[in-house]
Amino acid sequence: MKYTVSIIGLGSIGMLYDIDSFDNSTYLSHVKSFADHDGFIIRYLIDKDIDKLSLAKSRYGNNITYLTSVDDIRTMTDIVVFASVPVVN
Repeated sequence: MKYTVSIIGLGSIGMLYDIDSFDNSTYLSHVKSFADHDGFIIRYLIDKDIDKLSLAKSRYGNNITYLTSVDDIRTMTDIVVFASVPVVN
């Protein structure tokens, strides 16, 4: 069984720490860790920054849905990672 994953926030720990690392010995971000593990399927990558979403898409491909808001999620995943600073109103 593979678990589905949503990652909210594509900043440093979410994606950027190892965006340029293609080896299998360095895992510093949530996206790379889940993407390279056979037990998980990333369904959604979510960030309000379009540039980060574009970078993610160029690195991780078209099999992931890229969103700017959690409100656009259509199907809940097994795991949700909050790699973002909290928004306080």
